[in-house]
Amino acid sequence: MVSALITALALMTLLCLLLGWACYRLFTDREESMKQEESRRKEWMDEKKEMDRYLSGVLRVLNSNVGGISKRISESAEIAEAIQSQTPDLFKQCDGLAYWLHANDQFLVSLYAVAAEGIDREHRRRVHEMKKTGREEIFGRIYEEAGLPAPSIRTQ
Repeated sequence: MVSALITALALMTLLCLLLGWACYRLFTDREESMKQEESRRKEWMDEKKEMDRYLSGVLRVLNSNVGGISKRISESAEIAEAIQSQTPDLFKQCDGLAYWLHANDQFLVSLYAVAAEGIDREHRRRVHEMKKTGREEIFGRIYEEAGLPAPSIRTQ
C-alpha cells in the first residue's frame, strides 16, 4: 500500500513537472507571438502614416494647386470650346487634339470621382455643377464638326 502511494506520488510529481513545462512553453510562445504582433503593428502604423502623408499631399494639390481639380476640369472643356469657336479648322488639321482634350477631361473627372470624399465642399459643388453642363455633348459636337469619329473611351 505504501509503495502504491509512493508510486502515485512520483507519477503526480512527474505530471506536475510536465504540466509546468507545458505552461512555461505556452507562456514563452505567447510572449514571442505578442512581440511579433507588436512589431507587425508598428510596421503597419509606419506604413499607414506614410500613406496618410502621401494622400494628404495629393488632396492638397487636388484642392488648392492653382485652382484645384475643379478649375482644371472646367478649363478642359472651355479650352476645347474656345478652339472650336476661334479656330475650328485646328481640330481638322490636328485630328488627335480633340481626342487628347477629351481624354484629359475624362481623366480629370475620373480622378475627381475617386478623390471626391477628400476634396473640400466648394470644389465638390463646382464639379457637381460642371457635370450638369453636358461635357460629352461638347466633345460630341467638336467631333461632329471636325468630321471625326467619336472615340470609345472607357471610363471607370
